[in-house]
Amino acid sequence: MKKAQYFRFISCVISVILCCLAGAAFVDHKAAADEKNTLEDGTYTMQSFLRSASSDQASMGNAGIVQPIQVIVKNGTYTVRAECKALSTKLGKLDFTGYLAQMSYFPNWKTTSGKIEAPENETPIPINIESYFENTYDSYNDPKTGTDSKVKGKLYPHYMNFPVNYQQEEMWVQVYVPVMEAISKGSGLQYARFQFDWSTLKKVSDETKIESSVTTQQDKQTTTTAKKSQVKKTTTRKSKLNIKKLEDGVYSISGKMLKTDKKTESMANEAINHKIKLTVKNGKYDITLDFKGLNISSSYGYLSKIKYFTNTYKIDQYKVPTGSLKNVTVDSYQKDTKGKKVRDSYGSDYPDQVTFPLISKAKNDGYVPLQVFVPIMDAISPGSGTQAVYLKLDLNSIKAVKNSKEFVSNDKNTEKSSTTMTTNSSNTSSAGSHEKVTIQSSKLPETTQSNVQGQSAVEEKSFNTDQVSTSTNSGSQTLQEDEEETPIIVPSIMSVLLSILGIVYKVKSRGL
Repeated sequence: MKKAQYFRFISCVISVILCCLAGAAFVDHKAAADEKNTLEDGTYTMQSFLRSASSDQASMGNAGIVQPIQVIVKNGTYTVRAECKALSTKLGKLDFTGYLAQMSYFPNWKTTSGKIEAPENETPIPINIESYFENTYDSYNDPKTGTDSKVKGKLYPHYMNFPVNYQQEEMWVQVYVPVMEAISKGSGLQYARFQFDWSTLKKVSDETKIESSVTTQQDKQTTTTAKKSQVKKTTTRKSKLNIKKLEDGVYSISGKMLKTDKKTESMANEAINHKIKLTVKNGKYDITLDFKGLNISSSYGYLSKIKYFTNTYKIDQYKVPTGSLKNVTVDSYQKDTKGKKVRDSYGSDYPDQVTFPLISKAKNDGYVPLQVFVPIMDAISPGSGTQAVYLKLDLNSIKAVKNSKEFVSNDKNTEKSSTTMTTNSSNTSSAGSHEKVTIQSSKLPETTQSNVQGQSAVEEKSFNTDQVSTSTNSGSQTLQEDEEETPIIVPSIMSVLLSILGIVYKVKSRGL
């Protein structure tokens, strides 16, 4: 009996010891796991990339950030610290140099649909500015002669920081670049995705000091602008005519060209007469667009190869329309003051007026998806000349029209005469010819070039979001080809800097 009790006692002791050992192993395993999810205090370097909001290409602001960035770790908190630098490019004979003027971030924005979606109903938080470029002024921020009201008299940020979570792969941000705004109004402010490559993390020191935001020159313009953009207009206008129930006849309807985000005005918006002709005959609806030329920096150009998407079009993950494309009918071509077709170094047969059927989907929301080609843009950044845009019709503006003269653009004569004024190059051959624009990649100072990952590339739209790949500068081409089905291709970027830079844009954003 005593012997049996002894063995039970020994068994109990062994069981307790085994439980203790198992518990200790679990604690050690948990501690090891926790250790893997944290970093020791100090300063680290890490590669990052500022990506477009609408594609996997570089954002226009990517070239304005020195690589690698820093990650400051202190007491379990993580802070990204970035150094800004000048970004520059060359457009024809003109040099463009600028800085990132503002940046804000959206700490709580995460898409739930699995698609790339810019922040909605989220107020951006201004990034902490540690220091500014002292005594650095240009044509945009000069206190006396600055041309950009958002940055006039303000210094450009040099070092900035914002908090992140450990292993966070992406942070949505909003950047403002004055040089982009100067090239194309409205394209200066862009959404982007700040992406981090934690696999490149490398500790460089035990320093954990983080500079607080400077109180002077603190720019809150980005936040103010964002709040204003989120205010929805609630104007209520009663339409006298229902677009779905129009009798045969000719009507006018207001419209404008938008980028594929359906919010930002496209560069093509400056190339159309905004009073648009709508013809209804036997229940069939046709849209007639009246085009004009675009002033692009020191040059002048036109839109070409206009096509429309059929009613079966769909939207891809970048919000770009895809599907079957058909050629519009070209009613007339752009002509110079002598009555001859305009010809420049990029080609000829530029459409003046085109007609195409109004798809039924547009009768519900007013959005008409189109594809256009901009020869000058493609010459500046090969592959970026083809762009998807939306013609947004104001369905409440429909009016019956008796005289077709109402659709004649008031600036046609001015436009034609300005063609000669804006092309004083020795290689222009007629009133309708233009100086060819070339673009070159600019090199950064050697002191920072080695720290930069990648070259300056231009984007939304933008740039941008409304750029599509195509062939370039093939000479004279006609638009009335056999109907074809062509898939739209998301832009190669060199898009929000070079493509937006190309077209003035008035050139996005967007980057037409």
